[in-house]
Amino acid sequence: MNQAVPEIENALIGAILLEPHILPLVSNYLKPECFTLGDNRIIYETLFNLYKKGKEIDILTTCEELKKIGRLDSAGGAYGVSSKTNRVASAANVEPHAAIIYQKFVLREMHRVCVKFQQLTEEPKADGLELMELFTNEIKSIDFVGRNSARVVGEI
Repeated sequence: MNQAVPEIENALIGAILLEPHILPLVSNYLKPECFTLGDNRIIYETLFNLYKKGKEIDILTTCEELKKIGRLDSAGGAYGVSSKTNRVASAANVEPHAAIIYQKFVLREMHRVCVKFQQLTEEPKADGLELMELFTNEIKSIDFVGRNSARVVGEI
């Protein structure tokens, strides 16, 4: 795994906790599954759910919501949540960070599909045409949530 991805994930989560108005900038294409770290996945999902409910977002409300749904410990506890903001000066780079996280997610999903189909092609009774159709459908089914809204990192 790229060493920068956890740092970028932490920075994005921290930026949202400090400046929640930026969540809509990334929430249309970034989903919890895009995060490699389990605690970030949980925290981001909670932030998104608070946002959808129209509730205030900050460290305290996020921790309270995590506690209410029984996931505070899984998210690293109150200290783990608050520590996401330690290395964030501003939310200035939230879109490029989100784009990197999203692109890494797409690459991981493509890799998962390729490994699966490499194994299927090695089966003695494999049908090439059937597998090609299944492969095409599986690649298309990778959840390109933000296909229209996500931008290439270079564009940002």
